[in-house]
Amino acid sequence: MKKILVVIVFVFLAGAISAQRDLTYKWSATAEFGLSSLDGDGDSFIKQAYGVSVEYAFLPFAGISVDYYYFPLGGPSFTTNVNSASVNLTVNVNRLFFSNTDYKVILKGSIGYGIAGYTSNYISSTTPSQASVYNSASSFPVLAVSVEYYLTKLLSVGAKSQFRPFNVNNLEGDPRYNLDNVYNDNIVAATLYLRFKFSDSN
Repeated sequence: MKKILVVIVFVFLAGAISAQRDLTYKWSATAEFGLSSLDGDGDSFIKQAYGVSVEYAFLPFAGISVDYYYFPLGGPSFTTNVNSASVNLTVNVNRLFFSNTDYKVILKGSIGYGIAGYTSNYISSTTPSQASVYNSASSFPVLAVSVEYYLTKLLSVGAKSQFRPFNVNNLEGDPRYNLDNVYNDNIVAATLYLRFKFSDSN
């Protein structure tokens, strides 16, 4: 683990030195819409996903983002509404390795830590129905990969896939899944987004 952290720090320092003359500080915001599904113990439908984010690029190739997503999950026997937010380290892969080259299409990745609040409604003919209760959970690592196309220097469109694992086992609200020390509920999502930059991208 220490070796991995050393490599990450070295790559960031090397990229920062090579990109120093191009350093600018930029804010941007996105609005997203797409599809999501619960990867858990029971069957799940593919449902909608809605999200917004704000990002601050402290280096040409790296930034910090804060996001919020609403996932209206559901399946044959449950409906779950999840409100999830996370703080992420973002990396522009193109600028990390080729800092002096401008691209119309870029590849970005991110890793972060998230929290969530959710309510679940479970209905079954064999198990007593459970009253809707507000619960909370944390999520780490929140992983995302996106491809982004610049329409102009200030406006771009993109497609993102993300994976959010949670430290709970029962987002469905099914009492059979209330197991200690078992955490295998994940949300997977694919979204399209529009990004607006508040300053020149170069």
